[in-house]
Amino acid sequence: MEFTIKSEKFEKLKPKFIEISNYIKDWINDRKPVLIKHHNDCDGHSAGIAMEMAILPLIKKNGGYTNKSYKRAVSRTPFYDYSDALRDVDSFAYFSQSPLVIVLDHGSTKESILSLNKLKENGAKIIIIDHHNPSKKEEGSNEVEDYVDLFLNPHTSGFGSEIVTGMLCTELARFINSNIEIPKQIPALSGTADKSNCDEYDIYLKNSGFDKAYLEKWAMCIDFESFYVRNYNSNAVRDMFEENERTKNSIEMISKVVENRFKMLLPTLHKYSETTNINGINYSEIHLFKFSQRSYFPTTSKVTSYFHKKIEGPKITLGILDDSISFRLGDVKYLTLHLLISYLKEKLPYAQIDGGGHIFAGTIRFAKGAKEDVLEESKKFIKDKNYIK
Repeated sequence: MEFTIKSEKFEKLKPKFIEISNYIKDWINDRKPVLIKHHNDCDGHSAGIAMEMAILPLIKKNGGYTNKSYKRAVSRTPFYDYSDALRDVDSFAYFSQSPLVIVLDHGSTKESILSLNKLKENGAKIIIIDHHNPSKKEEGSNEVEDYVDLFLNPHTSGFGSEIVTGMLCTELARFINSNIEIPKQIPALSGTADKSNCDEYDIYLKNSGFDKAYLEKWAMCIDFESFYVRNYNSNAVRDMFEENERTKNSIEMISKVVENRFKMLLPTLHKYSETTNINGINYSEIHLFKFSQRSYFPTTSKVTSYFHKKIEGPKITLGILDDSISFRLGDVKYLTLHLLISYLKEKLPYAQIDGGGHIFAGTIRFAKGAKEDVLEESKKFIKDKNYIK
């Protein structure tokens, strides 16, 4: 089996693709149940749909498709939350036996370990397919690998997060089931949504037949729908990936609503933000805690990205809530989210610093009372070095 695109990165990962696809096919041939668990955003849904397109026909071919043989479920948090794990373990009772749980677009960080362990305690086998930077042990190995059976993540082969999970699963799906064809917009949408920047994304974008601006609108609409379905799987979200007149009309209507909401935010952002220059970097703080609405789209993360996109040159944008920060970097070479988190943990041991995400975008969490200290130390960290040499 060959990949749908030419990629040296995919070729280096090919042994893992083969190992995982063979494991899944053998599992299905033995008529054992499968649970797909993916992040509730465009990339996560892209990954989940691609895997479902490969796996469901094989389950049906083996005469095993019932609610006792397959389930796809979503996770709203960017890690495998323990409440999700408990719900998933409860669902094991509906299966004929403990399932193979395929965790997509989350699960690589230490926040997921307790949940993964809960699945293992209840007899599940676990595969993680993800592109987020894995948590490391002191000796350098990945923490979560002690709790899973198979792990596919580009970081383990020396790559970054640019090959997103929807792209990985588009290719893996064909290794699992060579008789299916994943719609070309799926990997392009996943890469667009997660702001992929690599040759592989450029090829998927070209192959999709859509321009990037339209895919950005489409991906935003999928995230809009995903936000409102919250913690349950929805056929309405899956339908949004189809290329048809209904989807086109939905994109037209939803995108107008979202664009209007962002426009309405402009004076609010102007009022509750400030931008200064630190060592040639445009450093911005958005005081989201003064105006954000928790159950409203656009989310605080989307608002931070929207503001960040409007700033030119080297930039760092912090979307500040009472107990967390949405962090964005642009054109800053030597600073990463993970370096900042490590620094804050060392400087503020009382602040309960935690977080993660991508190298240039993610979340920092902290104790409410430490917010001002976190902001002060973040500024010091940026001032100490010239990150745009």
